[in-house]
Amino acid sequence: MVESQNREFAKSTARKYILLPSWISSMYSRKTCQIHDGFKVQKSQGGNHHALSQFRENPSSLHLITSLAKPGRDPNCSAGHHIHQDSIMKVGFIGLGAMGYPMALNLHKARLLTAVYNRTHSKAEALAEETGCVAARAIPDMAAQCDTVVLCVSADQDVLAVTDTLAGCLHPGTLVMDCSTVSADTARKAAGHLAQHAIAFLDCPVSGGTEGAKNGTLAVMCGGEEKVFERAQPVLNALGKRSVLLGPVGAGQATKAVNQIAVAGIAQAITEALAFAEAQSLPLDRVIEVVSSGAAASWFLSHRGPSMVRGQYPLGFKVALHKKDLEICQRMAGVRGVRLPVVEMTLLHYQRLLEGGHGDEDISSLFRLKHALFAPSA
Repeated sequence: MVESQNREFAKSTARKYILLPSWISSMYSRKTCQIHDGFKVQKSQGGNHHALSQFRENPSSLHLITSLAKPGRDPNCSAGHHIHQDSIMKVGFIGLGAMGYPMALNLHKARLLTAVYNRTHSKAEALAEETGCVAARAIPDMAAQCDTVVLCVSADQDVLAVTDTLAGCLHPGTLVMDCSTVSADTARKAAGHLAQHAIAFLDCPVSGGTEGAKNGTLAVMCGGEEKVFERAQPVLNALGKRSVLLGPVGAGQATKAVNQIAVAGIAQAITEALAFAEAQSLPLDRVIEVVSSGAAASWFLSHRGPSMVRGQYPLGFKVALHKKDLEICQRMAGVRGVRLPVVEMTLLHYQRLLEGGHGDEDISSLFRLKHALFAPSA
């Protein structure tokens, strides 16, 4: 009976209000809404259209409305986006590495992904075959199909080069979200350039490793305007379990630097402690079990400890990438004339791992160096 009523309401609404603004998915946060059969109805200032968003407890009805409504252009929507039958946002994704590929898959699962681009085109083709999205051969080809673009690339110069290209081919009103880990200054430069073309920007680096990327449980640290953060919610919700707006553009990257310093300290402490435990001839599995129940408990200990003590380092976060991130932290601290002891020590250790051919291993491979401390002298 309820399903029948919802269908009739959806049909009548679709007939009466065919044009829906592209920000329909962010209407949960609006307070000035009328309630009608499980929907929020928001009148626009012009009075010519309504935005509808369903309550979270009835996830099938909004899809019914948008599938019944005909695609069209909303003259009262400032960005002037089109509404499509399959999803509200049309997201493009750039950078299909160890983190980017599973993140793009989660956008597909949320029915947001439209097109992808990667410098190694075979990765884009593989994802397109898996999801049915478009594997673009050039960034402008991808940009032409999207109203939101997510970046997940490796370095500062990559972010600046990509946003440079996007500035020349995206329509005004488009949103760019950068999930890369770069300096706060780079985020501000990218945002400033895009703003000259009326393109919104959110810096939103993530933490949680490849497991978090695959499971959609990343922590997302955001910097930008509140209205941009609200607009990005469908994408953020698809990628992570928690997203927090920390301030203006650059605040997300500054917070990610905080995270990376903490990760370095935790990795140093846990790998050193377990190497010490091994030297004491303790049963390492039981050590990990009991220590994980006390004040020294950490994600790194419980998720990486059991494998590292067996000489296995399943990839979650590459040594080479963390080294790059800590160099960003080093430069940021250097601006204030400060040297960070944990960062300096970890960079030295990572350099040794790189020289030993372990740069593509997980950062838990620090255990190699700690284990060697207790090796008998020749």
